[in-house]
Amino acid sequence: TVSFQFKAPSIEMRNAWVDILRTAIKTIVPVGGAGSSPQDRNYIVASLMDISKGQLHLNEMLDEELSRRRAAGEMLFGHRLQDVATVRLEQYAEPIPKALVILWQALIHKGQGIASEGIFRVTGSKDEIAASKKFISSGAWDKKVLGGALNGVFDKEWWQGQEHPKDAFCAGNLIKIWFRDLRPKLLDAVDLDAVKFSKPNAGEALQDLLGPRRCPVFKWLLDRCLEIEKHTHSNLMTKPALATVFTPNLFSDIAVAINDGANFFVKALQW
Repeated sequence: TVSFQFKAPSIEMRNAWVDILRTAIKTIVPVGGAGSSPQDRNYIVASLMDISKGQLHLNEMLDEELSRRRAAGEMLFGHRLQDVATVRLEQYAEPIPKALVILWQALIHKGQGIASEGIFRVTGSKDEIAASKKFISSGAWDKKVLGGALNGVFDKEWWQGQEHPKDAFCAGNLIKIWFRDLRPKLLDAVDLDAVKFSKPNAGEALQDLLGPRRCPVFKWLLDRCLEIEKHTHSNLMTKPALATVFTPNLFSDIAVAINDGANFFVKALQW
């Protein structure tokens, strides 16, 4: 038995690689099947080493496999916005990632929802968060949630019967993780001094800086934070508090995130 280990940046990427490697192994095994001879075993091991070094042009195969998975709506978490499944919402110019839309519904419908004290700040159980992300990323939601027009996710009673995410805190953490997974981060390319939120053209300036794909996602996040802030009396999450918990997930440079980035986020919320 040959054991072949590799690291992938995400579960989606790992699953794609597993499918590709299975196909590749079938391709490299001699037509008559792999025998027990050292020559056969050495051939397979050498071929797997070539795969690991990228010498069998598997990057193209990976792109094709990921494209197939994206077309099937299977990628809910990912490193690039163009890789994840999206859904159109009337109030935004471009589609919003499905994972964010669904997780937000989970957040508002589970437990105390947006009124939960410390929502987005309280981390919850790491094991439960990891289990929920694994469940969501495995494709388990495809039939339960993504098969229709997402009507079920807007129903509070429907969420009461769903195991994942466990509660509003878990859903909130998964939203932060979704942004944290992006490469580059959502606001990495933003010149923080270029947008003057006191100016009437602030929206256009933000659009120009973020681009048509990232800007609606940022506006979606701002809208959700403002909904959270409406319940400050119970959840204790003010604009600065929301900036503190979110900006480390929006900027790669932590120093920028906790200083200028946090100020930018608060101004954006005030805008």
